[in-house]
Amino acid sequence: VKAGTTFVRKRLARLARCADGLFTCVQLAPNDGACLARARTKCDQGEAASAIEERTLASTVGSR
Repeated sequence: VKAGTTFVRKRLARLARCADGLFTCVQLAPNDGACLARARTKCDQGEAASAIEERTLASTVGSR
């Protein structure tokens, strides 16, 4: 349960940072394509990190 809770907490935090970055661009710089590209890169990095942690969680749960 602990590993799953930690995974979900980290994933939700990453999604919140992703959404914050995108909303900031849309609200403060709506015509700035570079801002959206940077925010998208941050979102992609967060998803990649979540995928790695998901595999780690699966192997942890599978080994029990």
